[in-house]
Amino acid sequence: MKRFFYLFAAIAAFAVLFSSCKKDNEEVKNDGKAELLSFGFYAADNKGVLTEDYVADVSNEMVIRLPEGTDKTALVARFTVGDNDKVYVGTTEQIDSTTANDYTYPVDFVVKDEEANVSASYTVKVGKILQYKWNQVLAFNDVDASSNILPNRDFAMAISPKDNVPYFFISRTEGDLYEGRVGKLENGDMTLGAKISTDIDGNAIDARNVDIAVSEDGLVYALYYDYAAQKMFVKTGSGDSWTIVGSSSFGGVRCGSYYALGVDPVSKYPVVGYYANAALTGVIARRDLDLCYFDGASWSTENLISDISGKYIFNPKMAVYNGALYLAGTVQGDGGTYFVYKYENNAWTKVVNALPEGVSQPNIVGLGFGVASDGTVYLCAGGDEDANGTWTLNVYKAAAGESTWTRVSTALNLTLSSSAKYTMALNNDLPVVFYKDAETELPMIVSLDAETKQWGSPVTLGTDKIAIKNVQLKYDSDGNGYAAFIDGSDNATLRVYKYAMEADDLAE
Repeated sequence: MKRFFYLFAAIAAFAVLFSSCKKDNEEVKNDGKAELLSFGFYAADNKGVLTEDYVADVSNEMVIRLPEGTDKTALVARFTVGDNDKVYVGTTEQIDSTTANDYTYPVDFVVKDEEANVSASYTVKVGKILQYKWNQVLAFNDVDASSNILPNRDFAMAISPKDNVPYFFISRTEGDLYEGRVGKLENGDMTLGAKISTDIDGNAIDARNVDIAVSEDGLVYALYYDYAAQKMFVKTGSGDSWTIVGSSSFGGVRCGSYYALGVDPVSKYPVVGYYANAALTGVIARRDLDLCYFDGASWSTENLISDISGKYIFNPKMAVYNGALYLAGTVQGDGGTYFVYKYENNAWTKVVNALPEGVSQPNIVGLGFGVASDGTVYLCAGGDEDANGTWTLNVYKAAAGESTWTRVSTALNLTLSSSAKYTMALNNDLPVVFYKDAETELPMIVSLDAETKQWGSPVTLGTDKIAIKNVQLKYDSDGNGYAAFIDGSDNATLRVYKYAMEADDLAE
């Protein structure tokens, strides 16, 4: 029995030894592959160059993006490969976390399994982390038949929701008149159509108080005011072909400098709101907001919103958000408010009509607004809640269903006066403010940070000062922004900046 036990133990030991040898043989057996398993640049291997790790998803062609300005001439890579594999750049064997290469241009890595006589190639490209940035895309003046430069006097901008093309209605001096033409910005150039500022009989008139809007199906509407006759016109068309909407003018009273043009996305017809600077036929009181609707055949005028009728209405603005037309403005004087209404079922529904807490009364120097995808309304206007009588630039919001304004973050670093120039738009549902800096007179843009909910550092757009009060800021559905203003040069040049993804620096 004892002898049998020893025999059994010997057999078991031999079996274990055989199994162990077999396992060792399997571990060193060549896998027959040449492959790169991981690749990246790590801060620990690139001290003084990187402060974070940047790891690629392994593929035959990899792109790793590093912060702009990173020295790419001697980066050390950390990598892993398959069993028995070695890595080469040219004839130089690469040592993990040790060998430096110049990545100014693409670097080709070859992984070799020399026992199996197989290899695999990988290309690594290193570029900068791409960001959205503002860059000037247009400096524009029209010229007359003798190639004389025509100074710009006013303009309006709209982005077509159909194809994201920016349209401009430009009023510029030609002879004794402010002539109006509509153009579109494509491939960095302005394509202008025919002069459209005429009366019913086709006579040229001053094109003042211009505005522009584009319907969801790409139909362009242009609004202008006959200063002499105190009439308003809306035309529609493109290029050299334009017709008067409704075949008539409307208004019949001086409109001052406060007006707005919108397009109802339901009817697809234009809507105009203007400040009446004098009473009109007993219906419209002085400084009422006269709302004018086109029904496909004619204009209906002398319409009011009951909540705000008989009051001093300034700064009307119209825009389409979330498939609906919105109207914003200010009620001036005692009991003044900042208001936003929504147009639905052929009537205006109040969204919010209130004055922010602590504000004495609306400041009349300007207004901007936007509606986020969740229904939150943002409004940019003056506020003196921090020091009574000292007006600063503020952004307020009212969430869906709320009836009061709440200030967003702190006041912006801009004291308002009668010469203040500013507007606001939403980018990714967050407010962006475009304004003329009070000290330098330069165009500035500041955005609300999505994480901190605080205002970021302002960005200066070039070195050209803003001249006239009108400044415009719009974003298209792809997140590209357009900021436009007329500068203070003798030519009164229209300058347009675009917020878009910067050009790539990947070398081939």
